[in-house]
Amino acid sequence: MENSLYIAAHHVRGLQKQLTITSENVANINTSGFKRLLADYTTVQPDATVDSKFSTLNPEYIDSKAGGMTKTDNPLDVAIGGDGYFAIQKDGRTVYTRNGQFVQDQLGNLVTMQGHQVLSAGLGPLNIPEDAQKITIAGDGTLTAADGRQLGRIGVFEFTADQQRQFVRSGDNTYAAPGVGVASTNATVMQGTLEGSNVNNVTEVVNLTDVTRRYSSSLRMIQNLEELEQRAIRTLPSLN
Repeated sequence: MENSLYIAAHHVRGLQKQLTITSENVANINTSGFKRLLADYTTVQPDATVDSKFSTLNPEYIDSKAGGMTKTDNPLDVAIGGDGYFAIQKDGRTVYTRNGQFVQDQLGNLVTMQGHQVLSAGLGPLNIPEDAQKITIAGDGTLTAADGRQLGRIGVFEFTADQQRQFVRSGDNTYAAPGVGVASTNATVMQGTLEGSNVNNVTEVVNLTDVTRRYSSSLRMIQNLEELEQRAIRTLPSLN
């Protein structure tokens, strides 16, 4: 009985985590550059001498597939065509994102909507002088003013599939990476465009409904097992 309760409780913890992941995916369907969160199950047999296996949920990782592209015609909105991530300075460290919804702060720095510094290809700050007009952004990320001044190049960095699987979410739709990315040679920076979330609305809502149902069912099963255990405990003295 205790073994059954242990396995059921472990299963519920996995479903609870999966429910959190799926809920977050649904909540970010309209978030620019958001990457769907995934998690796989692994079968575990804690005691090889006993036939008692259960599934445990592995750490979450991101689905790195690109989302759809939307034209905004905002000159500081940019999206990445191909592989790669923008580099952002956040809380004193470099993190990465696919959300290219950038603005200027009061000092002319190119920043995210949350005020985090956007980094250049050399991992330095990018600044647009007050007198710089009609900024164009080339496919390689180079910012150019109407008078021909080049103001720097937005950095785009690539990671292997294994590295992306090790990304750790760092808030504000950014990821901490295992090491520094390699400067992208194949990606194209597209001005006046934003990448959407890669979450499929219909699929994720169906997943949320299914996980919620299984979570509720597992909770009821634990409650039933606990009631059986308590009934057995009360009955045991009378058998003596």
